[in-house]
Amino acid sequence: MLRAMRLTGGIFLDAELTAPWCISAKVGPEDCSPFTPEPRHIIAYHYVTAGRCVLKVGGQQPVQIESGEIVVLPRNDDHASEVH
Repeated sequence: MLRAMRLTGGIFLDAELTAPWCISAKVGPEDCSPFTPEPRHIIAYHYVTAGRCVLKVGGQQPVQIESGEIVVLPRNDDHASEVH
């Protein structure tokens, strides 16, 4: 799926977090400018390497993400990730 999107760059945040924590995130083009030319479009994703987290996007029902799963936000929606 990611290969079909023809991505041209990437910026990664590698974090080790333990419960309880919550991150509210939306990366903007200006956040990328120190590392790469300003992008026209940003795709956000979360990959859980251990444990699980809950992803909340807008007014939608929360989704639990388990270890080894990835969730892709192709519109870079405002979202929050939590572990209790």
